[in-house]
Amino acid sequence: MKTRRSFLRHSLAWSFMTLASSVARAQSESDSMAADRPQKRRDLSAEQRQLLQKRYEEFQKLSPEERERYLKVGAYYGNLSRSERQAFRQNLRTWRNLSPDRRQRVRRTWQRYRQMNPEQRDRVRRRFERWRQLSPAQRARLREAIRRRRQQ
Repeated sequence: MKTRRSFLRHSLAWSFMTLASSVARAQSESDSMAADRPQKRRDLSAEQRQLLQKRYEEFQKLSPEERERYLKVGAYYGNLSRSERQAFRQNLRTWRNLSPDRRQRVRRTWQRYRQMNPEQRDRVRRRFERWRQLSPAQRARLREAIRRRRQQ
């Protein structure tokens, strides 16, 4: 059940991001639409309306907080450049492929990071940047050294 719900959430998020992207693109390409006017159903393409119809019932089952979160993500996604959207989609695929246990560890790590003071965050960012500069072989050696140290 949890996996199905998770799948539905990711599917719904992807749908909203796709919809927001195409709506944003249509808005930027259309001079006839006023920038401050809310998007109306009649202004959507047939594909966009069909996508909305498919996901409407799933969206209605979400809590108000979840709905708000997905709408914010959709709006955010719609304002991204093409390369930023590609990176966003890649991150979403990576997240979707993580095991539930790994996702939970990532969430806990993020919560700890958010609770750090600015100096601690800066130190973490610098360490991460050094990590990214390492070759795959160097990373593997470092992981092995850490694993051995933890076993002692």
